[in-house]
Amino acid sequence: MKKVIEYLVLVILVVCLGGLWFFVLSPDYKIYALEGKSMEPNLNNGDLLIFKRGKVEPGAVVTFRLGNRRITHQVVAVLEDQIILTKGDANKKDIDPPARLADVEGIYYFHLPFLGYLMTVTFKNIPLGFILIIAVLMRVGGQIYLAKKNKKNLTARLSPSCFLYEL
Repeated sequence: MKKVIEYLVLVILVVCLGGLWFFVLSPDYKIYALEGKSMEPNLNNGDLLIFKRGKVEPGAVVTFRLGNRRITHQVVAVLEDQIILTKGDANKKDIDPPARLADVEGIYYFHLPFLGYLMTVTFKNIPLGFILIIAVLMRVGGQIYLAKKNKKNLTARLSPSCFLYEL
Protein backbone atom coordinates (compact mmCIF):
# COMPACT_ATOMS: atom_id res chain seq x y z
CA MET A 1 0.00 0.00 0.00
CA LYS A 2 2.85 2.37 0.86
CA LYS A 3 4.41 1.71 -2.56
CA VAL A 4 1.13 2.65 -4.30
CA ILE A 5 1.00 5.93 -2.37
CA GLU A 6 4.62 6.73 -3.33
CA TYR A 7 3.88 6.14 -7.02
CA LEU A 8 0.67 8.16 -6.80
CA VAL A 9 2.55 11.10 -5.27
CA LEU A 10 5.21 10.79 -7.98
CA VAL A 11 2.57 10.79 -10.75
CA ILE A 12 0.84 13.85 -9.25
CA LEU A 13 4.19 15.66 -9.00
CA VAL A 14 5.06 14.87 -12.61
CA VAL A 15 1.63 16.02 -13.85
CA CYS A 16 1.85 19.28 -11.87
CA LEU A 17 5.37 20.03 -13.06
CA GLY A 18 4.42 19.14 -16.63
CA GLY A 19 1.53 21.57 -16.41
CA LEU A 20 3.84 24.34 -15.20
CA TRP A 21 6.27 23.56 -18.04
CA PHE A 22 3.37 24.10 -20.44
CA PHE A 23 2.83 27.61 -19.09
CA VAL A 24 6.54 28.43 -19.15
CA LEU A 25 7.07 27.31 -22.74
CA SER A 26 3.75 28.40 -24.27
CA PRO A 27 3.76 31.70 -26.18
CA ASP A 28 0.15 32.32 -25.08
CA TYR A 29 1.01 32.44 -21.37
CA LYS A 30 3.44 34.47 -19.29
CA ILE A 31 4.68 33.96 -15.77
CA TYR A 32 5.54 36.83 -13.46
CA ALA A 33 6.31 37.22 -9.79
CA LEU A 34 4.15 39.84 -8.12
CA GLU A 35 6.23 42.53 -6.47
CA GLY A 36 4.40 44.93 -4.22
CA LYS A 37 1.33 45.03 -2.03
CA SER A 38 -1.09 47.03 -4.16
CA MET A 39 -3.22 43.98 -5.04
CA GLU A 40 -3.67 42.68 -1.49
CA PRO A 41 -5.67 40.88 -0.14
CA ASN A 42 -6.48 39.03 -3.39
CA LEU A 43 -2.90 38.73 -4.67
CA ASN A 44 0.10 39.02 -2.37
CA ASN A 45 3.70 40.06 -2.73
CA GLY A 46 5.71 37.02 -3.84
CA ASP A 47 2.85 35.19 -5.59
CA LEU A 48 3.65 33.56 -8.92
CA LEU A 49 1.13 34.87 -11.47
CA ILE A 50 0.16 33.14 -14.70
CA PHE A 51 -1.18 35.46 -17.42
CA LYS A 52 -2.74 34.68 -20.79
CA ARG A 53 -3.63 36.63 -23.88
CA GLY A 54 -7.17 37.86 -24.21
CA LYS A 55 -9.54 40.78 -24.40
CA VAL A 56 -8.99 43.51 -21.82
CA GLU A 57 -12.25 44.44 -20.11
CA PRO A 58 -13.14 46.41 -16.96
CA GLY A 59 -12.70 44.21 -13.90
CA ALA A 60 -9.88 42.13 -15.42
CA VAL A 61 -6.53 41.98 -13.65
CA VAL A 62 -3.75 42.77 -16.11
CA THR A 63 0.01 43.21 -16.13
CA PHE A 64 1.28 46.10 -18.20
CA ARG A 65 4.40 48.15 -18.72
CA LEU A 66 4.44 51.73 -17.50
CA GLY A 67 7.84 53.18 -18.31
CA ASN A 68 10.39 50.67 -17.11
CA ARG A 69 8.09 49.18 -14.45
CA ARG A 70 5.78 46.17 -14.71
CA ILE A 71 2.48 46.78 -12.91
CA THR A 72 -0.28 44.31 -12.08
CA HIS A 73 -3.61 46.02 -11.36
CA GLN A 74 -7.31 45.73 -12.02
CA VAL A 75 -8.78 47.51 -15.06
CA VAL A 76 -11.24 50.24 -14.09
CA ALA A 77 -12.07 51.42 -17.61
CA VAL A 78 -11.10 50.89 -21.24
CA LEU A 79 -11.34 54.18 -23.14
CA GLU A 80 -12.08 54.46 -26.85
CA ASP A 81 -8.60 55.68 -27.78
CA GLN A 82 -6.88 52.42 -26.69
CA ILE A 83 -6.16 53.71 -23.18
CA ILE A 84 -6.84 51.78 -19.97
CA LEU A 85 -7.32 53.08 -16.45
CA THR A 86 -6.25 50.71 -13.67
CA LYS A 87 -6.18 50.57 -9.89
CA GLY A 88 -4.65 48.27 -7.29
CA ASP A 89 -7.10 46.48 -4.95
CA ALA A 90 -5.32 47.91 -1.88
CA ASN A 91 -5.42 51.45 -3.32
CA LYS A 92 -8.72 52.81 -2.03
CA LYS A 93 -8.95 56.04 -4.06
CA ASP A 94 -6.06 56.41 -6.46
CA ILE A 95 -6.36 55.43 -10.10
CA ASP A 96 -3.03 54.84 -11.85
CA PRO A 97 -1.83 57.06 -14.66
CA PRO A 98 -3.40 56.02 -17.99
CA ALA A 99 -1.67 53.19 -19.84
CA ARG A 100 -1.84 52.15 -23.47
CA LEU A 101 -3.69 48.97 -24.34
CA ALA A 102 -0.63 47.96 -26.39
CA ASP A 103 1.44 47.88 -23.17
CA VAL A 104 -0.70 45.14 -21.63
CA GLU A 105 1.35 41.94 -21.38
CA GLY A 106 -1.39 39.61 -20.21
CA ILE A 107 -4.64 39.00 -18.36
CA TYR A 108 -4.57 37.23 -14.99
CA TYR A 109 -5.33 33.49 -15.27
CA PHE A 110 -4.32 32.07 -11.87
CA HIS A 111 -1.60 32.30 -9.22
CA LEU A 112 0.54 30.10 -6.99
CA PRO A 113 1.13 31.64 -3.55
CA PHE A 114 4.74 32.36 -2.52
CA LEU A 115 6.40 30.67 -5.54
CA GLY A 116 7.19 34.05 -7.03
CA TYR A 117 9.81 34.56 -4.32
CA LEU A 118 11.87 31.81 -5.97
CA MET A 119 11.88 33.71 -9.25
CA THR A 120 12.66 37.11 -7.78
CA VAL A 121 15.47 35.73 -5.64
CA THR A 122 17.02 33.72 -8.47
CA PHE A 123 16.39 35.04 -11.96
CA LYS A 124 14.09 38.08 -11.82
CA ASN A 125 11.11 36.82 -13.86
CA ILE A 126 13.07 34.92 -16.48
CA PRO A 127 11.27 31.70 -17.52
CA LEU A 128 14.66 30.00 -17.79
CA GLY A 129 15.09 30.53 -14.06
CA PHE A 130 11.74 28.88 -13.42
CA ILE A 131 12.72 25.93 -15.61
CA LEU A 132 15.98 25.63 -13.68
CA ILE A 133 14.12 25.68 -10.36
CA ILE A 134 11.79 22.91 -11.55
CA ALA A 135 14.77 20.85 -12.76
CA VAL A 136 16.55 21.26 -9.42
CA LEU A 137 13.41 20.29 -7.50
CA MET A 138 12.98 17.21 -9.68
CA ARG A 139 16.63 16.27 -9.18
CA VAL A 140 16.42 16.68 -5.40
CA GLY A 141 13.17 14.72 -5.31
CA GLY A 142 14.74 11.96 -7.38
CA GLN A 143 17.74 11.78 -5.07
CA ILE A 144 15.49 11.55 -2.01
CA TYR A 145 13.47 8.79 -3.67
CA LEU A 146 16.63 6.85 -4.58
CA ALA A 147 18.07 7.30 -1.10
CA LYS A 148 14.90 5.86 0.46
CA LYS A 149 14.86 3.00 -2.03
CA ASN A 150 18.55 2.17 -1.44
CA LYS A 151 18.07 2.33 2.35
CA LYS A 152 15.27 -0.23 2.10
CA ASN A 153 17.41 -2.50 -0.09
CA LEU A 154 20.37 -2.17 2.25
CA THR A 155 18.22 -2.93 5.28
CA ALA A 156 16.78 -6.01 3.56
CA ARG A 157 20.28 -7.31 2.72
CA LEU A 158 21.59 -6.91 6.25
CA SER A 159 20.39 -9.67 8.50
CA PRO A 160 20.30 -9.18 12.27
CA SER A 161 22.88 -11.93 12.66
CA CYS A 162 25.59 -9.87 10.93
CA PHE A 163 25.68 -7.59 13.97
CA LEU A 164 26.24 -10.44 16.45
CA TYR A 165 29.79 -11.23 17.39
CA GLU A 166 30.99 -14.25 19.21
CA LEU A 167 33.09 -13.54 22.24
